[in-house]
Amino acid sequence: MQDLSGSAVVRGIADSGKEPVIFRDQKTGHTVCATTIHERTFRALLPQGRYDVHQGRTHNLTYSSYRSVYDVEMRHDRALTSR
Repeated sequence: MQDLSGSAVVRGIADSGKEPVIFRDQKTGHTVCATTIHERTFRALLPQGRYDVHQGRTHNLTYSSYRSVYDVEMRHDRALTSR
């Protein structure tokens, strides 16, 4: 059985040359700046919760620790997806 109190890995692709990808917890206001892995890819470790995700524009996402990895598309010319 998975630990439901753990964190989820959020990874994805963002526009290069823009500001960093920032996750803000809607309940606590705590922010996490994603780590840039390569020029356009990022990664963050987040506790479960509802987040505003920002990089030039803001989206609302919900993460729960029952899933360990989420993929996020932040490129301006693509639709935001999470699987």
